[in-house]
Amino acid sequence: MTICFFNSHKAWGGGEKWHFDMATCLQDKGYQVHFITSRKSVLLSKLDKTGIKLKTICISNLSFLNPYKVFRVRKYLKKNQIQTLIINLPSDLKIAGTAAKLAGVKKVFYRRGSAI
Repeated sequence: MTICFFNSHKAWGGGEKWHFDMATCLQDKGYQVHFITSRKSVLLSKLDKTGIKLKTICISNLSFLNPYKVFRVRKYLKKNQIQTLIINLPSDLKIAGTAAKLAGVKKVFYRRGSAI
C-alpha cells in the first residue's frame, strides 16, 4: 500500500509529531510512504533523515484556487500511485482533497487534533 502524508505547517507541534511518528512507523512496517510538506519546515528537516520520499510545496489558504498548484499535487499523487492520503490542516484539505479526487486516490483522511 502506498500512503502519502500532507502537512504544510512550518512550525513543529502535536499534529506534526503525530504525522512524523505515523509516517516513520508505517515505513518501518514495510509500507511505501511519501510526504508532501512545506519548504523550510521543521517537519521537512526531521523527515530528511528518514528515507521517506519527500515533495515540497508552498501552500497558503488560497492555494486551492491556483489550478497549477492543484495540478502539481494531482500529478505527484497519480505518478506515485498513492492509494491513501492523510491530511492535516484545513488549507491542506482544500488543495490536497481536490487533487486526490482528480488523481483517483481511494482513501482520504483528514486528521485534525484539538487544541485542548
